[in-house]
Amino acid sequence: MAEVSRAEGLLERLEQEIAELKKKDGELEQLSHTEDHIHFLQISKSLYVPPGPGDLPSITINPHISFEAVRKRVSELKERLEDVCKNEMSKICKACRAVGIYGCSTETRKPSEARGTAAKVETCPLCMKPLQKKL
Repeated sequence: MAEVSRAEGLLERLEQEIAELKKKDGELEQLSHTEDHIHFLQISKSLYVPPGPGDLPSITINPHISFEAVRKRVSELKERLEDVCKNEMSKICKACRAVGIYGCSTETRKPSEARGTAAKVETCPLCMKPLQKKL
């Protein structure tokens, strides 16, 4: 938080410097139209003040920022999402059985397991799980 307020202060200071430089630029523009070269050199010298070493901004960035907390939260979210999906699939299969579509399996399969079979598999039209043969 301290870095943010420090950066905001630096931004304000830079905006002031920009305003001052624009003002000096206008003065130099007026001065450039003068015919008196000595007057031009005397005045232009006073308008230019090079920044000192202490005037340069310094912003430090922490190179050791860790995203471990973010990774952990994303993993937790993934697990919760998988749990929700499993629960919803179970509800869908129960609804299938309730309307007379039997054989809807509540077991979960990975997509790679379903592709391994050569024969065409009948699936439940609602949940797309393989139908089990009625005994």
